[in-house]
Amino acid sequence: EFLEDPTEQVVEYKFTAAEEKFKIDLEDDGVYNITGPLIERYFHMTDFTRDQNVKLFAKRIRGLGVEDELRKLGVKHGDTVRILGAEFEFLD
Repeated sequence: EFLEDPTEQVVEYKFTAAEEKFKIDLEDDGVYNITGPLIERYFHMTDFTRDQNVKLFAKRIRGLGVEDELRKLGVKHGDTVRILGAEFEFLD
């Protein structure tokens, strides 16, 4: 004897393209401009007046592969990197 009626379930799968982690553009002024939703979120979460927070921000974006990608693009020690209008010096 069946205690439950069998029911048909429809499971729908949707393809979502992997979100681009970040994008780096070399601007005309020689500055490497980094954009991307996750980069911007980390930026807005960071209190840049506190060294510990700045180190955490750097660690987070390094973990995304930003530093490696900058190196592939030819960044050198002392080059300027821009995120949301804020400029940082690349230190090797």
